[in-house]
Amino acid sequence: MSLVRLSAMAAISLTVVPASAEPLKVMSWNIANLAQEAGVSLRGGHVRTEDDMQVIRDTIAKRDPDIIALQEIGSISGARNVLGNQYEVAFESRCGEFACEADQGEIFTAIAWKKSLEVDMDVIHLDALSEIHVSECQYNSPRPVRGGVGLSFTFDAVAYKVLSVHLKASCAREENNDVVRYPDLSDDCLVLDKQFNTLNKWIKDQSFAGYTVVVGGDFNRFLLDADDRYPAVLRATNPTVRIEPATESQCWPRNYPQSRSLRAKLAREAFAEVGPFKWQPYMPSSIGSRDFFIVSGPETRSVSAGAEILLRPDPLVHDPEPNNAPEAQRAAIEQQALAVGVRIGPPDGYLEACMPPSPNETAKLPLPQPFPGGNTVLSFAPVFPSDHCPIEILIGN
Repeated sequence: MSLVRLSAMAAISLTVVPASAEPLKVMSWNIANLAQEAGVSLRGGHVRTEDDMQVIRDTIAKRDPDIIALQEIGSISGARNVLGNQYEVAFESRCGEFACEADQGEIFTAIAWKKSLEVDMDVIHLDALSEIHVSECQYNSPRPVRGGVGLSFTFDAVAYKVLSVHLKASCAREENNDVVRYPDLSDDCLVLDKQFNTLNKWIKDQSFAGYTVVVGGDFNRFLLDADDRYPAVLRATNPTVRIEPATESQCWPRNYPQSRSLRAKLAREAFAEVGPFKWQPYMPSSIGSRDFFIVSGPETRSVSAGAEILLRPDPLVHDPEPNNAPEAQRAAIEQQALAVGVRIGPPDGYLEACMPPSPNETAKLPLPQPFPGGNTVLSFAPVFPSDHCPIEILIGN
């Protein structure tokens, strides 16, 4: 773990914060493949319009967080585009100083905080989270996954560490550890185990050192599932730990806005040249509860319960039975979403498919190869501004 002091650069003065200070609002948001500008694809899909970008800016401005943990940010420029000038921003170490000023086709974890805060902030990095992942795709070289970045500060006489994380995807539930059923996920699950053990120890060490810890981000895990072993490990090591929000995500209702069979049909039509693979459409409802704050340490009572911020009108009529909603109902649902700036895109790429490298950067998207042990190819049908909803928590309440 490295520590960077931001005294002169940030021009933040050390100030004694009165006991009556308003609590700090902390937001965490996976903004889903955020490119540096509209009209640009970061990883083969998710091309946003300028209106999409404005929805992101408006959401952040309306919630007005003091600190915001960010995931899936393509570059420093992309973060600045949606945050504006009122925030300082720090990226995980994989970015390097100014190395990811512009998009590189990669996604990073970041954290931002208001320049106006009268609190002395130190940037911290948890580089040990950046484990090496050996891809199941023969065309991909081993690569480091996402590290952690956060802030260390004292507020209202309590020492805090707030960390932004984005753990390894594809091993969301215990059943994914079955190497017979899911041979392509074995390294994903191994990497996630290593990351979680690292994070668990870090939380314990910081709590023992007197810090109240708030880890926010996308854990790519259904931590509220009754049979999930990770929460049990957390609580055994850190008796004060809480997982917030403590209720199931309502970000995107099931079957919203199109059924799985319809999305598969759209993918087959969009990529007819691919062949007779089994299309598995990536849908917002598959996200579930993966975005959380983990709270632990000596003063957890100073940290509020967490809440999810919906990016859609509520209540929202949706199909209670898969594949059975009439087209008119689906159209009505999409109109409700559009009324608040949420847009549903058609399939526009392959998500995490095993693709050979293209000999020509301007060539047509190369055909995917199925994952080992099956004939499944994932399609990417994006939801804008993000297929994750932000979550919030208060510090010093």
